Amino acid sequence: MLPDLAEIQKRRRNIGLSQKKLASYAGVSQSLIAKIEGGKIDPSYKNVKSIFKALENERSKQKKTILAREISNKEVVCVDKKDSIYGAIELMQKYDISQLPVYDENTPIGIITENVITNHIVQKKDLKKLSKRPVESVMEKELPQISEDAPVEIVIPLLQHSPAVLTIKKGMTTGIITKADLLKIVRL
Repeated sequence: MLPDLAEIQKRRRNIGLSQKKLASYAGVSQSLIAKIEGGKIDPSYKNVKSIFKALENERSKQKKTILAREISNKEVVCVDKKDSIYGAIELMQKYDISQLPVYDENTPIGIITENVITNHIVQKKDLKKLSKRPVESVMEKELPQISEDAPVEIVIPLLQHSPAVLTIKKGMTTGIITKADLLKIVRL
């Protein structure tokens, strides 16, 4: 079912198309577009379908693709797998973050989160021993990694199953994206 004919003029103006350009894209005459918008004729289904298809194609072209690097945090605060859990807690508090990627030299191998640490606290583990343990002993699986040039639409489903996503370029980490970073999309 096609939208109401009044939508043609509204959509055309919203994307900044002239009647002449729209007619060219839809393969119809400019006078047909003018008559439809003026309510002077009842056009054929085929013409209306072509016009709406042209409007949609043009709208899609104009829609800006947001890249992962545009919403990522460039400063990636991380810990080494041998660092203590106490050290990880200090970093989380200092930077007001809830997770840290865990690295083995320059390679990301996991993540430590507030949830992991608090679960150990709730289980009444020996807190002194816990704080001295290496991060690798409680870390969760490795974070997903995507190219910094990937469209942000790829990030959204990844964040449904992971607390963060790392952006990479030429095998090196260039940023990190969390669910909070998705809010930046609204401003772009």
